[in-house]
Amino acid sequence: MKQCVAIGLAAAALLAVTGAAETASVAAASPETICSPIAVKTKFPHPAVYTYRIGVSTGPSGCGAARSILRQALTRPLFGTGPAATVNGWRCALWTNEAWTVSCARGATVARAYGPTLEQDPWLLAAASLTMRVLQPTSASALGFVLRGVKHKAECSNSVPQQEVTASYEGAGGAKITIVEDKPPCGNLGDSPVLAHWWIHGHPATLLEYCSGPPGCSRTTDEYALYWQEHGDDIVILTHGVRQSELLALARSMALVAV
Repeated sequence: MKQCVAIGLAAAALLAVTGAAETASVAAASPETICSPIAVKTKFPHPAVYTYRIGVSTGPSGCGAARSILRQALTRPLFGTGPAATVNGWRCALWTNEAWTVSCARGATVARAYGPTLEQDPWLLAAASLTMRVLQPTSASALGFVLRGVKHKAECSNSVPQQEVTASYEGAGGAKITIVEDKPPCGNLGDSPVLAHWWIHGHPATLLEYCSGPPGCSRTTDEYALYWQEHGDDIVILTHGVRQSELLALARSMALVAV
């Protein structure tokens, strides 16, 4: 955090800069609404994913604009020459003498980012490191499954940049779940027998038998592959020792990871 301290001292020394002073004065006079936090991958103070708490002076209706402008300010090297910068018409200030890290003002509206906190959640780390939308199963723990790992490294290459997230879960009795999300598609499931057609979040999904044995082997192994597309991503859930009802509940609990 030495770089952070150095920038903070530079900012304190230059608080007379008009942009910083205007932002600070408006911030002091405005009530604040707490918005959803943002997770961003930056090179400052060192390459990692950080989470910032977000506040805005215009109420809940201003949270979208606040999160957007602060994300831009935090992910671009705007403060290399001083504590103030202009971002898409907003006057932004870096001021570590306050609880917030970056404050951006436009008219009477003030948006502030507090933090940072080094992010540890593996799903957030993956989502913040990619441009594709990432979905996370929210019912996994309720179904008795424990997350073992999430990685966001493409396993194959295409003519366009490949993005991929792979997550693994384990449950009682050796039950396993692997979730693969990629964009564009990487690989296929071959000629596995189709068992059923489901709907996940309004999208058609195909349930396949996915076991190394004669037709019907999934009846004893509960090995399945469930495939559908959502937000332009391919999503595949592979299972071992997981009942179809559990697989369906898990798939329907998939929700966007908010970054």
